[in-house]
Amino acid sequence: MTTRPKTLLLLAISSSLALVLVMLSARPVSCAALPPPRQQPRGQPVLKPVTKDPVTLLYTIPIRDNADLVVDTAGPLVWSTCADDHLAASFKCNDPVCKIANAYHAPTCGRKVIRRCKKAKRCVAYPYNPVTGRCAAARLVHTRVVVNSTDGRNPVGQVSIRAVKACAPKELLASLPAHAEGVAGLAGSGMALPAQIAASHNVPNNFMLCLPRHGEGEGVAVFGGGPFFLPEAPQTDVTSTLAFTPLVTNKDNPTMHYISVKAIAMDQTQVPLPGYALSSSNASAVICTRVPYTLLRPDVYRPVVDAFAKALARNDARVPGVSSGFELCYSSDMLGNTHAVPTVVLMLHGGKNWTIGGSNSMVDVGHKTACLALVEMKGVKAGDANAPALLIGGFQMENNLVHFDLEKKQLGFANCPHSGYGKADDEDRFRCKCTAHPHNPFSGETETDDLTRTTLSANATDGKNPLYPVSFPAVTSCAPKSLLAKLPAGAIGVAGLANSRLSLPAQVSRTQKVPKKLLLCLPRSGVREGDGVAIFGGGPFFTLTSVVGGESGPDLTLDLTYTNLAAKPHNPAYYLPVKAIAVGKSLVPLPADALTSTGGGVAFSTRAPYTSLRHDVYRPFVNALDAASGWKDFKVPAVKPFELCYNSSFLPNTRVGHLAPDIDFVLPDGKNYTIGSLDSMIDLDDFRVACFAFVEMKAHKTGAPAVEIGGFQMENNVLQFDLDKMQLGFARVPIFMACSNFNFTLAGHY
Repeated sequence: MTTRPKTLLLLAISSSLALVLVMLSARPVSCAALPPPRQQPRGQPVLKPVTKDPVTLLYTIPIRDNADLVVDTAGPLVWSTCADDHLAASFKCNDPVCKIANAYHAPTCGRKVIRRCKKAKRCVAYPYNPVTGRCAAARLVHTRVVVNSTDGRNPVGQVSIRAVKACAPKELLASLPAHAEGVAGLAGSGMALPAQIAASHNVPNNFMLCLPRHGEGEGVAVFGGGPFFLPEAPQTDVTSTLAFTPLVTNKDNPTMHYISVKAIAMDQTQVPLPGYALSSSNASAVICTRVPYTLLRPDVYRPVVDAFAKALARNDARVPGVSSGFELCYSSDMLGNTHAVPTVVLMLHGGKNWTIGGSNSMVDVGHKTACLALVEMKGVKAGDANAPALLIGGFQMENNLVHFDLEKKQLGFANCPHSGYGKADDEDRFRCKCTAHPHNPFSGETETDDLTRTTLSANATDGKNPLYPVSFPAVTSCAPKSLLAKLPAGAIGVAGLANSRLSLPAQVSRTQKVPKKLLLCLPRSGVREGDGVAIFGGGPFFTLTSVVGGESGPDLTLDLTYTNLAAKPHNPAYYLPVKAIAVGKSLVPLPADALTSTGGGVAFSTRAPYTSLRHDVYRPFVNALDAASGWKDFKVPAVKPFELCYNSSFLPNTRVGHLAPDIDFVLPDGKNYTIGSLDSMIDLDDFRVACFAFVEMKAHKTGAPAVEIGGFQMENNVLQFDLDKMQLGFARVPIFMACSNFNFTLAGHY
């Protein structure tokens, strides 16, 4: 019988050791627009910016001002509406171009639409609307497509590509984006845009898509190969990180890009699927920009959705599904800012994996709701051989580089779940050779290095003593020594403790089978102070009543006050849902919404030594402190970085420090997070001067917190971050105890 491990005591915290409460995980790459072009010779790969239409969720490329073509990875033609005076090309029915244009017809183009083409007659093609399914007869015309050549970093010159398109009636534009005038087909056919660019511009017949997410700028389509660099990692050619799997031809749907999915897994657990589900002639999945979200055939959808719900195990966070077809929906507040969910793994032919992390599996459908972005395929039955098992939609492709090599018949993709870069490890199909981007929060520097596995050591604890050593595997990022600048002497890196899947609390929870909880009791520096403590997995937590000869005091977790943590989209830091700030029981007049998540919010940060406040919050707060204390007659010159400083000799004192007014962060559940005088004032100049330990935030970026509760205000407080329930438990250590009083003597039993 296996027993659950003891709570894990991971770190003794020195006052000089920086622990970062804001997760430093590498985010998936973003498909930002490239800089404006400059003139250079032609002959290189060419590109077009890609935009996502917020209404139809289709992707478009521009052809001229206020006119776009819809990107259709299954489209065999380039077509658009044409002016009435646009001269038709002199293609006859027996012309090779006519034959190529008519090699593939959409299933809905039946005999009533398609007319038999006689040799002497002018060629007619049949463009197809991928949304409505309608097609129409259209004449072929010569056209020019203006693109920019690229060196993989920037556009370097304009290029005019000779091409042939079909002129379609305006009625064929129904249900396409408002500015769309047609469709750019990207299939493997001879009249699709990639083939025409390859023939006209003498580049390889392949293309890459980096589709954008709405609201994040433009993506890019590159025709003719790499390299491909992004601003987030200017030294990394993303094409060198691609994993490849064969593109499979399906004779019944020859224009579609098929790949062979052998199995589907949630993290490392394979989903039990019917034996026939993925066996359709090795062509089980289609890459398709026509659908906004991945569609699964019923016999695949039900097991996958059930497996996801089981692996996530957050029924407490479930909310009703939404009308757009999403069944599994959750409270964003309870899932956390980064949507820490199981990874969906498509196990492909050749042992490669297409890994879909939370940023591509979960979609925000409201202010506080996130849904699994997988939809059940309609109109088909389980095991229907005429339908693919999966249609991999646009959302799952966004902010990933997907390379369609139409000459080598293979699909390349950036298959790394946490950075957006990387390639599968041939020795372990569940492992990724991945490039990460570690960040130093104090110097502001970021580097590129390998994500790797290591073994960490800690001690199990009963809350009173360390019990015995524990070793466990963890995923970490390597970093050059230069990234250690401005860290404490002896520090060799940063421990991210935020609410993300690769932070230390999450990794300890997974490997040690303990609750996803983090308890911090930070020490105060000084002659009589020692090490504080970080406990992963929950309480109890005891400290000695004194450092020398003291007995264990009460379990401090029993006295914690709990409040819900606030969630902020795409930010894994810990936020308090503060409604107001009061000084001496009087509310501080602050700008409207300053403390809400949209207005900045209130975050915990061990990056900041003292609580910092944004200018619009700092000034009224400091004025309120000055007025409530009543100590104006005892002021002395400011001592940087503090503004309000006083002559300690004249200040009223108690056994809990100077008799300063309490500072209350007013919470929505009727509770207060209170900063008393022991944590609001700092003694300087050999106790001759006392200052309020609050500073004005330096120039801040958009989205910065209104208040960052810094390390000094957290010292000698028990803070328990319950990441399963998204709650914070807090209490100040009794005055006769301290965080440094934990008994680190290793217990004598195993």
